[in-house]
Amino acid sequence: MVTRAADRMSLTVSGLLAGGLLLMTLAMALQEAARVRPADAPAALPPARAAAPADLPRTIRLPPAPPPPAPRIGPAEPSPPPPEPRPAPRKVEPLKVIPPAARPTPPVVVPLRPSAAAPRTAPAETAAPASPVIEAAPNRKEGGALLRLLEHGKGPTIEIAWPRSAADQRALYHRLTRCYGMRAAVIGPRSRLFAADSPAGEPWDIDRDRISGFLRSPRGEEIPEESRAFASIARRHGLTGWRPVRVFPRDVDAALLGGLARLVGPGYRSARSITAAYGLDASRLTLERFRIDGAPVAGGIALAPLRAGCG
Repeated sequence: MVTRAADRMSLTVSGLLAGGLLLMTLAMALQEAARVRPADAPAALPPARAAAPADLPRTIRLPPAPPPPAPRIGPAEPSPPPPEPRPAPRKVEPLKVIPPAARPTPPVVVPLRPSAAAPRTAPAETAAPASPVIEAAPNRKEGGALLRLLEHGKGPTIEIAWPRSAADQRALYHRLTRCYGMRAAVIGPRSRLFAADSPAGEPWDIDRDRISGFLRSPRGEEIPEESRAFASIARRHGLTGWRPVRVFPRDVDAALLGGLARLVGPGYRSARSITAAYGLDASRLTLERFRIDGAPVAGGIALAPLRAGCG
């Protein structure tokens, strides 16, 4: 009896296994039938069969995507021309009036006198042939115009040598101070002129109608009397740095330049330098031994004193 029960159980298990296998086969057939072919190639479904595991696709690969269409390249449009460079506007500045260079000091005529270290000799007496002496006084009007040019820095450089002996130098100094109005002055800071009779500490306000701006700077050996006058002026005005000068009346210098221009002639205005020497005798004062740019010129100039009978 036990054997029969075991047989029935074995049959039941076998039936269950066969039924399960049948259901599995049917399910696989239905699954295969459910697949649909692409629309562009319809076909009848093949008879259902059990697909072996080896027949199933393991990897699905899509066809490569077609390359994108190449961009359409039309004719290249010409690029706009670069803008033409515009010249920078010119900066126009107003013209500046440049004042003429001022002379450091008014003196242009410098008397030449020998110094102890390097004596300077006057031109030789025989440098030019003898010629009549020209009176300077009648040429004062023309000389006034030349003096104004000289005061503005136009005209030749003029040097007048003094005598070589100390005695003649003292005699000339006294003659010029008594008869020709020569006086001592000093140039202080900022090229201001100081005199003995100007207020202490104040520059000399000279009268241009009476005083010449044609100043002389003494050179060579000193004249003691004149040196004391220079030092006294400097002390009066409290000056520590100064230069001595000699000042003449305007009429004296106008006559001197007028006579000089008449003696030299047309070459006066083109001359660069004029040298001469004082000639002193008992009756008159002269300028002689002229040289124009180094070339000797014959003749002389007689300078009339400011006061008649002054000697």
